[in-house]
Amino acid sequence: MKWGPAIVAILFGFSLASTGAADPINNFLESITDGVNSVDDSINSSSGGE
Repeated sequence: MKWGPAIVAILFGFSLASTGAADPINNFLESITDGVNSVDDSINSSSGGE
């Protein structure tokens, strides 16, 4: 990964966090994380927990 785009992404994240959009984005990411975890749990339980 190049440092330029990484720094821009970090700065954009900090500026976005100071706006009112931070809470909806956080809720959206949490729902995606919960969905991925539930899919992962169902895959692991159906494969015998290997």
